[in-house]
This record gives sequence, C-alpha cells and structure tokens, in this order.
Amino acid sequence: MDINQRTDENGVIGKRASITSKFKSPLTGAISEITPLCKEEDGTHKVKAYKVSLNVPASVVSFNGLMENDVYHSCLFSLFFLQYWLLQRGVPAEVVKQIGLKHVKIESVDLTYLNKQKEWDFANECVKQIAQRGSALFNGNVIKQNKRVAAVNYWESDGNSYTKIRKGNKAEMIAYVKSGKTKNSFCGLPNDVAEQIFTITKKYVRFEVQLKKSWFTAADANWGADEGSDKSSSWSSPFSWKGKAGQAMYEQVFEEARELLRLNEKFNQRRHRQDFMQSLSDEHREILEQHYRGTPFDDLPFKSEDPKYRSKVKRAIQMHCHVDLYMSWEEQQSMPTLDWLFCPDMFKLKKSQKHLEPYSFVRPTIRQKLEAMKVLLLNLAKQQGPKSELEQERDKQTPEHGERFQPGRDEDGPSGDLIGGI
Repeated sequence: MDINQRTDENGVIGKRASITSKFKSPLTGAISEITPLCKEEDGTHKVKAYKVSLNVPASVVSFNGLMENDVYHSCLFSLFFLQYWLLQRGVPAEVVKQIGLKHVKIESVDLTYLNKQKEWDFANECVKQIAQRGSALFNGNVIKQNKRVAAVNYWESDGNSYTKIRKGNKAEMIAYVKSGKTKNSFCGLPNDVAEQIFTITKKYVRFEVQLKKSWFTAADANWGADEGSDKSSSWSSPFSWKGKAGQAMYEQVFEEARELLRLNEKFNQRRHRQDFMQSLSDEHREILEQHYRGTPFDDLPFKSEDPKYRSKVKRAIQMHCHVDLYMSWEEQQSMPTLDWLFCPDMFKLKKSQKHLEPYSFVRPTIRQKLEAMKVLLLNLAKQQGPKSELEQERDKQTPEHGERFQPGRDEDGPSGDLIGGI
C-alpha cells in the first residue's frame, strides 16, 4: 500500500494519507480508482476498507450507451475488481477470499433511465424542456432569497443538449442525449459497432439520478429524510437491491425525481375566469390579479408583512388556484408539462439488435461477464502456487466441503462508489 505522509522540520511524521491507485478492468481496459481507507492504530497505518470508484458498464462491456439498472450485480463486479487488484498486488488468495459481498457498503450510485423518443431532435428538445421546467421551479429570485437552491444548469455540446439539477446534498439529476463519442467518456467499441449503438442511443433521453453518500446514510433513504444522520440505511447493502426489491427502488427513485419536478401537481397556464375570481376572498383576488400583472412577490398586497402569514396565504392560493406565487406568471404559463417523463421499462434489445448484446449492459451479458471474471480470478489465484486455497475451493463440489470460491451469486450498471471492508 502506498502512503503519502508529511513530516515537520524535525522529521516528525504528521498527516498520513493512503494514495489512490488506478485500476484497469481486465474485461475492457476502462480505468477505475481504488483507495485504501486507513486508520492509525498503535502507530501503525492499518487498512480498514477499500473505496472503489468506477463506471461499471464501461468496465464490463466497454461502454454505457445501452444498459439497464442493476445495482446488485454492479456491486458484485466492483467486488471482483477489488479482489483482482489485491491478487495482482500479491495479497494471498486465502486473505482475498475473506472479502465478500456482505462486507460491501454502497456510498453513491448513478441510476440511468432510458426514455425513448421518436427522433434525435425531439430527444434533445425533451432535455431542453426538463431544463426549462427546472429553471422555472428552482432559479427564481424568491427561491434564491429563501435559500431553496436547486441550481439548474443547461448547456449544449457535440450537437446535444445537457441539463443538471442539484437538489441539496443527497441527489442530482442529469438529462442528456448520447449520439457519439465524447472527450471525457470511455468507449472501447469497434467503430462499426459504436456507429450502430449511437444510432440507437441518439433517440433516447438519458435521465440519470445520482444518489450521493448522504442518501445512503439517511434514516429513510430518500430526499425527504432528516439531514445529518450518519447511520447507514438498509439501501447501502447490495442485497437490498436484489431482485424485486431493487426494481421497486428504481421506480421509487424515479418517482421522487418526478416529485422534485412537481410533475404530480397541477399548474394553471391560463388566467382564471371572472366568475372564479369573484369567488375568492378580496385579499386572495387582489394578490392573484397583481401576480397576473407581473408584480414581484415581495410587492404583492398581503395584509401582513409576517413571513409565516405570507407563506400560509401563498400555499392557500397554490392549493385552490394552482398558481405558484414564487414563480412569475409568464414562467408558469410557458413551463413544460413533461407528459412524457415516466419511469420506463427496463431496457431490452430488440431481436434485430441481438448482435449488439455483448456490448450492452443487459442481463444475459452481465451473467456472462460475471462468469468471465470468476475465471480470471481463479487463474490469477493459481499463479500464487499449486495448492492455493482458492484453487482448492474450486474443486470442492459437495455441500459438506463448502462451495467453490465465489464471493457472490447471480440473482437477478450504474456507476458510483462502494466500500469493501475487511
């Protein structure tokens, strides 16, 4: 293990930190990072865990263009890569095999939802719509003043649209279209294969929800949970993402993203008729009429300057009239409804696209690549000696002798970070 340490002018060792190592996937050559997490005990720098940061689809099938969410198996791949890295560095196989999936804790994960559109141009237009709605909801002056910040950024590059929406420190949303190779992304595909895949991906809106470390340490593992809790949630365990439970969580995360964009709320985009306006109280009617004229929130004719009172009236008008006073009426009128943004089914290749399966992060390929990694691990362990425990485990088939070495099982790729403890 490499240690970076500082000494003072007297040669006394001060701060120590382990050095992050680059790791090349034996399957694709994609680069990931492995960092030992250490603790000082009795003057010794001891490794307590390893942090693995990687793009799983790129590390498994050379590209993340065509993929499905599979957190459980992504954790298993990450564990296999860590074990491979340790074996490469000479750690005995009997030590490496002790690190199993039960020791893994997820710290962050990116979930990718592929929403198919008719054409490339319309897919880019959909990304613009997300940015426009996010900007109307979260970039207003009143929201900034109240520190309800979920900054929205929009940019264009390589002929595609991109937007990022930040929501606190628990999650971010990113939407974009993938139509070709970019400078910062890994693509180890043959040119003819890449061309075929980009023909498919350019018609999809890639809607990514990045769940950060605090999401996995919140009591309820959702955006509404209390801040400041360090206790790990059950969703930090790979086993919580297995099978139907994982599928339910993918859907829940997407629904929470929809709620953040307030897609389940009604927003009027036409002024109310006079008979409706006359049914309101004098205060509410005057406030709404002034709002329609473009009067800023702070200048609306509330009966009281008390912030709590204003907030109460604002909520009442929003519930009854479906008008958000924090947003300008012009913005609300033109805010996209995003009727197309629903949780898509798990991505699957068509029969005519089956030849692209080896380059897609989908279940058949995931299973094949897991078996390939097991073979690579066993072969690497063999090189340590003819009587390696790892090799012995492979030859044992009966239950009374235990099962051959495999830190995880196939049950049912996102990128992200996980911790593998010892």
